[in-house]
Amino acid sequence: GYTAYRKKFDSQTTIWRTARRTAHMIVQRAYWHLRGFEKARGYYLAENIRYLWRQRRDAALMTDAKLPCLEDLKGKPFVFFPLATEPEVALQQLSPEYLSQLSCIQAICKSLPAGYTLVVKEHHTALGRRPADFYRQVAEFKNATFMNMQEPGFYVVKEAAAVVTITGTVGFEAAIMGKPAVVFGRHILYGGMRHVIQAREEGALPEAIGLALRSDWNEAPQDGKRFLSVLVEHSFDLGSYSQWDPEAIAQDTINQAVDNLIANLPPREPSSAAATELAAS
Repeated sequence: GYTAYRKKFDSQTTIWRTARRTAHMIVQRAYWHLRGFEKARGYYLAENIRYLWRQRRDAALMTDAKLPCLEDLKGKPFVFFPLATEPEVALQQLSPEYLSQLSCIQAICKSLPAGYTLVVKEHHTALGRRPADFYRQVAEFKNATFMNMQEPGFYVVKEAAAVVTITGTVGFEAAIMGKPAVVFGRHILYGGMRHVIQAREEGALPEAIGLALRSDWNEAPQDGKRFLSVLVEHSFDLGSYSQWDPEAIAQDTINQAVDNLIANLPPREPSSAAATELAAS
């Protein structure tokens, strides 16, 4: 689903497509005004157009030929930190205790051993949303670099010495691969494995990263396989459902999801009156 979405998003950030989207937005807004629609007064046209062109600008910046690709990083010691979209449920809701990505990057850079580089990768859906100087601030760290955002994160994890994330999918991918992962989020599903090191504050990063990079994780791939096996055992197929097109879902899939939910609900505790009556009988 993400691969298909990424291809669609890439096509929308070409200069020709951005110009077409701008023209369409202007015509649509004019139509809303002529028809007297309430939503014509609820959106800021100039800001929405600026957002489209910020997407275009950031897409060009994060796919620049000067940025290293995965092939350029092979054989070099690096820690991987993929950026998350903001605002997003996976960040703000799942990690309310810690959610500042720029602060996290700064802390990682200060905690990395000599010779290691922090490799940062942008998320497609975050293009155009960052503050104007965000990328410049990250680029100022001497031991950090952006990489070409077209590289699939899954394969970057394979080459990294370790990953650091707040609640990103990369932590889950690293966990099942047996790759050491330092995670800030406190509400993750895969935190029970030994090679997943949870850091609750920035002050814990030097020790956490040192543990991730120095320890022997020979058994970690087997731990990851066992975790994935248990996860699959307790999961069920959602058929044609895709989070990128949530309306396109078959009724049979919905029925199966409801049946599985009911089957896995904990048994109801009897009320106090019912318990008293049962004891008396």
